[in-house]
Amino acid sequence: NPDVVGWISISNTNINYPLVIGQYTDYYTHRGYYKEASRNGVIWFDSDTRFDAQGNITSTNAVLYGHNWTNCWRPTRVGNPNDVMFAQLAAYDHADFTAQNPYIRIATLGGESLYQIFAVFYTDLSFGYNYAERPGNGMMNIINTAKAKSIHKLDVPVTASNKILT
Repeated sequence: NPDVVGWISISNTNINYPLVIGQYTDYYTHRGYYKEASRNGVIWFDSDTRFDAQGNITSTNAVLYGHNWTNCWRPTRVGNPNDVMFAQLAAYDHADFTAQNPYIRIATLGGESLYQIFAVFYTDLSFGYNYAERPGNGMMNIINTAKAKSIHKLDVPVTASNKILT
């Protein structure tokens, strides 16, 4: 699929998938990696996410989407092999799991990046976190709101000059 732009992996989960970007943000909501109909879908970037000529993510806030059909009620569980797509992301609900697995690895044609987790929270779209770029104080608003909503106190420094993954 020419829409594949990277790979995501998270230690101690089965999250180890290609990353795609569609022509519009909802394009992959109900499609698989070969663009066929799929309930599980794929892991995909918001269509506003930008990359340079080498394939590096250049957006300040790289927004990823993915389904979680099997691990979305509290208490969440850790490590069920039947979970697919972002279901095992819910393991971050547990403080000990978060402490032991503080990084998300993203590989693109431009190379590998590690994103350190600075907040774990549940939200909806009214928060407005799902924008690749937020001029002015927009990025600090996203960062500060995410930290305030976090269910764990994570002492990770992050500023608007950092690139984040949402």
